[in-house]
Amino acid sequence: MAEILLVEDEHDLRIALADILTDAGYQVKAVGSGRAALRWLDDSTHIPPDLIISDMLMPGMDGLELLEAVRTYPGYTDTPFVFLSASTALSDENDALKQQGVSYVRKPFDIVELCDHIAGRLESG
Repeated sequence: MAEILLVEDEHDLRIALADILTDAGYQVKAVGSGRAALRWLDDSTHIPPDLIISDMLMPGMDGLELLEAVRTYPGYTDTPFVFLSASTALSDENDALKQQGVSYVRKPFDIVELCDHIAGRLESG
């Protein structure tokens, strides 16, 4: 069973996505910020995630900053990311997709589309 770290600052969306992904058979840890995600990754008592789903536009630390920080952690240089974003700026999507192991899904999204991106990222590693 794949482990997913979900990073989403919008509380209701975070809870709904965690429930949907859990029902889809994933183990999900959901946090509300990039900094909370890094604190969770620093805790050695849990299983490292197989995939990270992160909102792109978050206060304090955006998704790309989180990705950059995660990539400095030993063992996380190839952890796949799926970014979620309400941004309509093509430059945001291009910046994300320049990174290795990254998918990009625009909000509002279809849950089937999101699950396809998750499965694809997990298969390609």
